[in-house]
Amino acid sequence: MSNFLAFLKKYFKIIFLIYLSNIILMLYFIYILYIHDFNWFLSRSFKSIIYSLVFEVVLIHLFYLFLKQKTKYFLYFYLVFAVLDFIFEGFLLLNYHTLINPLLIQVLLDTNLRESYEFLITFIGFKDLLSILGIVIAVFLVLKFLKNPKQTYPKIRKIFIIFYFIVIIILSVDFINKFFIKNDSFGALERLNENALLRILNKTYEFFGNDSLYGKYKSYIKNYENITQGYKGKVLLKEKIPYVVLIIGESTGRNHMSLYGYELDTNPRLKKLEKEGNLIKFDDVISPFAHTAASLLRVLTFASNEDKVWEDKLDLVDLFNLAGYKSIFISNQEKASLPSSITSAIASRANKSIFANSITNDDKTIVSKYDEVLLPFAKENLNNYDFFIFHLLGTHANYKYRYPKDFEKFSAKDINTSSLNTKQKQLVAEYDNAVLYNDFVVNEVFNLFKDKDSVIIYLSDHSESLYEDKGFLGHFKPSRFTAEIPFLIIVSDTFKQNHKELYEKIIKAKSKAFMSDDLIHALCTLGGGIMIKDYNATRDILNPKFNEKRKRMLNQGVDYDKELKNEKAFAR
Repeated sequence: MSNFLAFLKKYFKIIFLIYLSNIILMLYFIYILYIHDFNWFLSRSFKSIIYSLVFEVVLIHLFYLFLKQKTKYFLYFYLVFAVLDFIFEGFLLLNYHTLINPLLIQVLLDTNLRESYEFLITFIGFKDLLSILGIVIAVFLVLKFLKNPKQTYPKIRKIFIIFYFIVIIILSVDFINKFFIKNDSFGALERLNENALLRILNKTYEFFGNDSLYGKYKSYIKNYENITQGYKGKVLLKEKIPYVVLIIGESTGRNHMSLYGYELDTNPRLKKLEKEGNLIKFDDVISPFAHTAASLLRVLTFASNEDKVWEDKLDLVDLFNLAGYKSIFISNQEKASLPSSITSAIASRANKSIFANSITNDDKTIVSKYDEVLLPFAKENLNNYDFFIFHLLGTHANYKYRYPKDFEKFSAKDINTSSLNTKQKQLVAEYDNAVLYNDFVVNEVFNLFKDKDSVIIYLSDHSESLYEDKGFLGHFKPSRFTAEIPFLIIVSDTFKQNHKELYEKIIKAKSKAFMSDDLIHALCTLGGGIMIKDYNATRDILNPKFNEKRKRMLNQGVDYDKELKNEKAFAR
């Protein structure tokens, strides 16, 4: 070990530069992830500083065990790699708020030399070239003027050795626990992302590996493709509706919508549409789960809460494609992450899919693109498609990043709740501002289709507790406040004229108890009468045979109507 420490001392300048280039990237990425939570930022930064250092030393140590002094050649390569990676991933962070990920690898593999040249000409300007030159000069100056430590104090060396091996043991136990016991290969390998070289290798594995997150995403796509093959020629349509639009909200609860009686005016536009007879609100609808992935898996397929197997169920996009519609899926969410992979796989089944954040795989990094970014994509495709799906970021945390300054209407003083402190009230106000902006976005979608024969369905994946559930903030946890979602059907005047019978069915159904895992059955009716063997009239809220007595089990375990419906709000 003493020989290795002497080697580290001898090449301290190079090792320091490699470490510095990586930790700057990591700390900036952590800043983007946890800008709203200083405590999490400090905690995550501290871990990253330690893990990044340990992984770098371990990596060098492994090479030293076999190459001894020849490890210096690996260090030279490592330094060149670190500088190039700093330039590359630094560009990604500044422009796309992401580090290397499988989605980006896919983009790179799909890009030819001409496209790469055009990208460089478009996005790499004179200032960028100066920055690159500055980085190279800085590296040269550090190598020239930074001095290696002249001596190593025995006590410090001993402390370093003990600390080094303790951290290795902790990381090894954590890896074994996740990889072999919990069978969580993704979580086990996630620590490797603290080191630039290991991060590149890990993300490459995620791209090509079948058991990785991205591998599962690709397998979901293949699965829906295979399911659809068995339905070809077996789906019929009575009457095609010129435009069917589905808007999927995110974390938006009806308890903070003035459309549903909330005290602050968070829905001025939607209330106007209701008054004019274009909007019908359903007042007793809940989500099947209190989190995105499990909820949308059922909302967007024929899988229901009672089904233990979901892999063999046809999805909503393919249903409309088979019925003769041309579909387009437009999303402001990340493309492939733990919560979004299945939804993104379903999106890929559309005739055209557009992701405003096409190389982002962590929703916490989406801080600058508001949902209105989706509107131009829809406008330019109005004449080419007739089934539109919008997937919004909605009111997803961190709430203050979900709306532009123009919608900063409410503040802590507007929240009339004595049980909350000022900081908590401000957070609630930010959520209400996000709801207000969501009101604007949904109304703008209606404006795109109001002069056409169109029907728009809006619902949220789940709701959000703003301290109402015994002081709890967020979702996942089953409660009335994480389950109760808005469910709206918005129709154009032309639709009302041309489809009077269907419009009457919508009006009659608005007060029925419904769970959104059965949405696809209602969409068979709203889509003009799509006929398929999976359709069940007892699950279609617009059908007279609809079963209003169905047990609505939230998170597959809590009876909403018996246990949650009459819950009182804590923060009121």
